[in-house]
Formats: sequence, C-alpha cells, structure tokens
Amino acid sequence: MARPRSPKDRARPLRKRRSAPRIAATVAALGAVAVIGLWVAVNRVTWLGPYVADSLRAVIGVDAVASLEDFAYRVQDRVNRVWRRGEKPRAYWSVPKAKTEPITAPAQAAPAVEPEPREEIPPFALKDVGPVHKEWSAPGDGQWVSMVDSDHPGQPIHMAKTLLHPDKNRSWAEVFVVAVDLRRARLYLVPGTKEPAATEEAAQGLERPGSIGKEHREHALAAFNGGFKTEHGQYGMGLDGTTYVKPKLGVCAIARYKDDSVRLAL
Repeated sequence: MARPRSPKDRARPLRKRRSAPRIAATVAALGAVAVIGLWVAVNRVTWLGPYVADSLRAVIGVDAVASLEDFAYRVQDRVNRVWRRGEKPRAYWSVPKAKTEPITAPAQAAPAVEPEPREEIPPFALKDVGPVHKEWSAPGDGQWVSMVDSDHPGQPIHMAKTLLHPDKNRSWAEVFVVAVDLRRARLYLVPGTKEPAATEEAAQGLERPGSIGKEHREHALAAFNGGFKTEHGQYGMGLDGTTYVKPKLGVCAIARYKDDSVRLAL
C-alpha cells in the first residue's frame, strides 16, 4: 500500500511547470542579446562581418545567407528611419565656397634647365554636377575637389572626388565618387590570392601574389578592392589574355585595351 503524497511532494511538479517558462524566457532574452551584440560587432569590427558571412555560407549555403542579409538590412533600414529621422546629411571634407579655377596642380617654381618639349595635356577640369536634392544636401555635394598626391607634390592633378546624397528620406545614404584622369593614369588589375576563384582551366594554378607589382608601386596613385567573390554572382574577370571567370551577359563591365583605352559597357 503506497503512502499518501505530502503537500511538499504535491508542490514539486507545479514548481517545475512554473520554471519552464522562465527558462524559455531567459533563453530567448539571451538569444536576443547575442543577436544584437553580434550585429553591433559585425558593423564595428572590420573583419568580423566577412568571417561570419563565410562561416554561415559553409553551413546554410550562399542563397540562404543572401536572404538573411537582405532581411537584416531591411530591419536596419527601418530602425534607421525611426532613430535617425530628421538627421541632416553630413560632409566629410572641406570644400571651397566658390570655385572659379579648374582643378590644377599647385604652383611650382620654374626649372633651372628648360625641359625637353613635349605634348601638353590640358589640366584636369571637371564641371560640378551639383547636389541631387538642393534642399537636402551637405555642403559641397556634387562639387569636385582635387586630390593632391602627397608623395609627388607639384605633379599635375590626376584625381578628384565628390559626395552625393541621393535619398532625401535617408541622410545616411551616401555616394562617394572619384574621377581619374585616364590621360595621365593607367588602370591595372590584380587578382586576389584566392578570389575571384578561377573557374577556367587555363587560370588554375597560376601564381597570384595579390599585391601591386614592385614596378608600379612608386608611381601608384590609388588601389581599391573589388570586394566580390566568385560565389557572389559568378561575375567575370580576365587578365593578360587569361580568363579566370567567364564574363556574365547583361552585367556592366570595364575593360582596358592594349592601346590603354578604357571602356565601360554592357
């Protein structure tokens, strides 16, 4: 014959039932804090975002990560539109109030010996494009500012920059534009050490140092990272007669020809 349950025994299952929702709520709260913390870290630590994205692609696939990124950026945009409502567009560099002279190099002293006569190239002069929205812009929007090469002072100007704010509902939406004088500069392409991953047999096993060649470093003006891997869309790339990834139809492409001309087209 079983002994009757004491009041203490009868209370135990009830406490267990009550503790389950608390555990679930705690886990949910910790998960939310972890997600928010990861999001903040990804936006502040340069290397963390690509590392997390690559790790997730290896687990759930490229398309799933792309959908997750789209969702995350939609959430971020909604938060920004509430949190940063009324925020004015900002400028990132000083811009002259009035500009009547074209973009030219700083004045320099006349050489002691007259140089050999050569073909004169007109100064790099650009017409200001002006702001996208006059009533919603930062000082200097759409005005070209010359970029002086500090390593080679006195040389003609090769580049100019400007900033545009295209969306009057999002002050944080910014377009930075750099114009390069291709009469004085050449465009070079350097594949990364691993990306874009070659899909063509001819490019397999080629040496890829992933850096600017020593013969060009002294005169290099600027370098930028294309930023895309092959898996990000299978966009094409070719160099010195070797195709690394086949070109993709319907996608804008830039090419430099043997005569140093550069063309941009579909």
